[in-house]
Formats: sequence, C-alpha cells, structure tokens
Amino acid sequence: MAFIDNFDVILLDQGRTFMFELDRFGPAEDYYVVYASLGGKKLDRDRVQYLLVTVLDRLRSAYNDPARYDDIPTADEIITQLSPDVSPSDRQRLADVIGIQEVGTISAAHAATIRALSETHQLGIVSNVWGASHFFEDNLSRHEILDCFDVRIWSSDHRCVKPSHRLFEHALRHFDVPSDRIVYVGDDPMRDVPPSKELGMGAVWIDHGNR
Repeated sequence: MAFIDNFDVILLDQGRTFMFELDRFGPAEDYYVVYASLGGKKLDRDRVQYLLVTVLDRLRSAYNDPARYDDIPTADEIITQLSPDVSPSDRQRLADVIGIQEVGTISAAHAATIRALSETHQLGIVSNVWGASHFFEDNLSRHEILDCFDVRIWSSDHRCVKPSHRLFEHALRHFDVPSDRIVYVGDDPMRDVPPSKELGMGAVWIDHGNR
C-alpha cells in the first residue's frame, strides 16, 4: 500500500510546499512601482515605502508572537492606525501591493502532481497568507488547479495563523471522514506538524534541506 492510500483527504500548505518564488518583501523591493501600477497617484514614493515596510514589520511581529496567533490584524487596519488620512482607495491599493508581492509561482510539475492527486483523493489548502485571498485563488486558476481543491482556507480571511487550530478546524468541517484519514503536508515543522497531529491527522513535513 502506498503511503497516501492510508488517507482519503490530503490538505496542503501553499508557500514553499507547491508555490515558490514568493514573499518578495526584501529591502530592495520598490513598492511604489506596484502602487503606481494599480493607479495610485496621491502618495509619494517615500510614504508608500514607509507605510508598507511598517505594515510588513507589524504583520511579521504578530505572526511570530504566540499570543497573537488568533488575533492577526489586517493590512488595512494597520494602515488606518498609521495614517488615518490615507483614503480608502489608497488603503486598498497598499494592501493589494502586499498580495501581489506575496504570490509566487507554481511549476508545471507541481500543478500536474496536484491534478493527479485530485483524481485519487479529496484535496484542500490551509495556508498562512497576509494578502487578500483572491490573489491566491486567481493564481490557482491561472495554473488550472483551482477546481482540484474541495476547500481552500486562507488565514487572511480568518484573522489567525497556523499553528492555531482554528484554520485546520475550518478545513476539517468540509470533509465527512475521520481525522485519521486526513493528512496535512507542509514545510514548517512547528506551524504545520504539531497542530495536525494534535487534531488527529497525519502529517508530512517537506524538509528543504536547511535543517
């Protein structure tokens, strides 16, 4: 029996599990170019860079704080706190820059594997993301694998991040199978494996060789 034949449902992480070249948030990134491409004109380059660097720092801080796993702010909320005078349309543009920079690529081989798995198993996604979920849904659609997934749970829709059990529980409610017939596949040994096991699922850690 193949290992995956022990399970009826395969839940997948997204980033660095089947999507790569993501999270373009380094110090060399020119966020203003992306903001301007979205029609932004009112905010100058320095302000766009300051706001997005600060928003990302605050998101990262919350993401890494166990006390905040179930209380993750949105980019829009942080921008409003930082600069209440920014218009709703520009707040949306700035938040959209984060989603655009976060989305990565899905190789033809990974897409083909997902299509093959969908022929034998029910599939789902449980993924930590900062951008709006539609960026990732659109990316799946572009690679013609959106319909392979019975459920897609994005943390930005729920104000929490793995390893919170909440995201996994949202996914589990979609499948009428015992939890021990579900396996979760992800690349983070702390955010992906422990909550999966605690909820009675199997867990697979994709080790990229760095530890």
